[in-house]
Amino acid sequence: MPVYSLTIPEIAKHLEISEREVRGKTTRFNWQSTGERVQGGGDKYNLDTIRFYKSDEKHAAGLEKIKNKIRDEKIALEQDQEAAAIATRLTKIKEQIKLEQLSEAEEEMTHEDREWLWQQMGKKGTKQQDKAIVRSKAVAKVKSLLAAGEWERHAIEQVAKELGVHEQSVRGWVRKTRDCHPSDRAAVLVNQIQGKGEEAEFTFEAWEAFKKDYLRRKCPSYSSCYRRLQAAATLNGWIIPTKKTVENWIKRKVDVMVIKFRREGMEAVEKCFPAMKRNKDMFDVMQAVNGDGYALGIWADFGNGTIVKPIVWSWQDIRSSKVLAWRMDISENRELVRLATLDLITDWGIPEFMWLDNTRAATSKQISGGLPNRYRFKVKDDDPLGIMPLLGIDLKYTLPGHGQSKPVERVHGIGGYLDFDTLPVFEGRGTKGRPVPIAEVEELFKNFVNEINARPDRRGDSVKGKSFDQVFNELYPETIITRATEKQRKYCMCVAEVVTVSRTNAEITLKAGRSDGGENRYWNNELIAHMGQKVTVRFDPANLHSPVYVETISGVEICTAEPSITGGFKDAAAAREHARNKGHFKKHVKLAAEAIGRNDLAESRRYMGTVPEPEKPQSKVTRLAAGVPTKGKAATDQDSGAAEIPVSKTLQDLFPIKKVVNGSDCEHDTETAAALWEKGAAKLYGKKSVLS
Repeated sequence: MPVYSLTIPEIAKHLEISEREVRGKTTRFNWQSTGERVQGGGDKYNLDTIRFYKSDEKHAAGLEKIKNKIRDEKIALEQDQEAAAIATRLTKIKEQIKLEQLSEAEEEMTHEDREWLWQQMGKKGTKQQDKAIVRSKAVAKVKSLLAAGEWERHAIEQVAKELGVHEQSVRGWVRKTRDCHPSDRAAVLVNQIQGKGEEAEFTFEAWEAFKKDYLRRKCPSYSSCYRRLQAAATLNGWIIPTKKTVENWIKRKVDVMVIKFRREGMEAVEKCFPAMKRNKDMFDVMQAVNGDGYALGIWADFGNGTIVKPIVWSWQDIRSSKVLAWRMDISENRELVRLATLDLITDWGIPEFMWLDNTRAATSKQISGGLPNRYRFKVKDDDPLGIMPLLGIDLKYTLPGHGQSKPVERVHGIGGYLDFDTLPVFEGRGTKGRPVPIAEVEELFKNFVNEINARPDRRGDSVKGKSFDQVFNELYPETIITRATEKQRKYCMCVAEVVTVSRTNAEITLKAGRSDGGENRYWNNELIAHMGQKVTVRFDPANLHSPVYVETISGVEICTAEPSITGGFKDAAAAREHARNKGHFKKHVKLAAEAIGRNDLAESRRYMGTVPEPEKPQSKVTRLAAGVPTKGKAATDQDSGAAEIPVSKTLQDLFPIKKVVNGSDCEHDTETAAALWEKGAAKLYGKKSVLS
């Protein structure tokens, strides 16, 4: 009897109640779970075990409706599967009838018929195709015997005896190919047995569950997936075929690339696509190089308590595949790339192109700062130019781990660096407990790289049986090489850092090498003109007490700054050296100022002109004082009898608004001042009030 199961959200949707209410009923009525977990969490519940209160007739009716709906869907699905199987059988029967008709037809086959026959032959296995070819050869031999005058019966008996088959079989082959072209005999005589054409019964849900279980990145085996399928089939009432049939279904009905993608990932799919073959002959030697880092498999002691597996950075010439330069360090960092580049341009010259990965070390600002396509770190306007832009190298980035675009990765594999770890000299050594001194590792690796370059009988298209050294040495003298200048070597030897010149004493301070005990300071009198500005400082990180090179942000050289003297509190020699340098600086400034010259007093007065006294302007419009008539003119009608006020006297002189309080002067308040003004005005004008 089939089992019908639904999740809590599905039950709530069909019964039109909340999921919380359904969960309560699962506990209250002890609904039976099928044990099947769904994606996202939750269980499925057997609909036959779901119970309600007698009063919940609505829910019970809805439950029966759900069962009927699921039953109808499954019946329709089974009918569709059965109809598809019948259609497949009919198609195969029609093909079989067509084959028989074509083989027994008296008229000549058309081109479309011949195409269809050969398509059918292509679907057969190699064993059946070989048998068809043997049969066509037997028919050809019978035809040749008949042409020589042999009777048909004797010819068929002779061929059947040679092949070890029954005479009737040979006679049937001759009859089938009577009217076909000799070139089509094999297609006509291929075994046309199609089998029953019926597939084993496999529940749709079971097939989907097996596919999801098998097509996982964990790559489970057929056996483990089939065991889980058997357990689920027992629980859900599924019908499943045998293990071998399920395995054949996976191989036949699921694309092999889909299987590879789901179980192994996109990298496995990419490997199935043929790589593009690149021609290296377009380059000259030293025109293009490529580089990459590689971690050795042995442990090395760097002498300072650091025991790690060394990292090697190599530069390889693309045209000849010769390893040109390499350096070794505790990690892949910008200093490792910088020093390997220094060896490259010093020994061989400056290449035109470089290919490397977009790693943090290779795309650091010290290496490729200023390039527009770095896509690493935050880009600032005042970033110093890296080594590659300063050397004029066209830098190109590739995909990490992609040997087709970086040939140096092939040197890392079998026959290359991978074999270095297996040298007999490392037997019983090279472990973390027994590390090899780094000096010995570098010496052995140098000899190993020389052997790789000198190894003969290389099979690459660009070397043609020669060694890497032979190809490089033949082409190098005829190639135009760009040699590195002293300044370019200086760029590779030094590390760039952007700092701000001090506003007080024109000193520059480097972050590199800074510690709790102090910091590295440098000075030059040329920096005074750049006080408060940002500059680029290039320095040797291995020798911070040597002079540094100072440039503008745009790359214009300013000066070479010497390190500032730092001495002990009682170090008299350091104090004398500092005082001597300070005296030289002051003397240099004084001499430079005196070279300009001075003007004497007479010469200064001669250059001074006489400034004339400015003409005083006359005002054309004047304003009368409020309430005070001017001298010589009559007052208003109210004040016509008032006396004239002397022009020399002011109101403040006439009416001092001050009083003495406790022996000191102080200002009057507003009311007192108004009263005094009115009293004084009455005396002068003979009026009682002039302010009203």
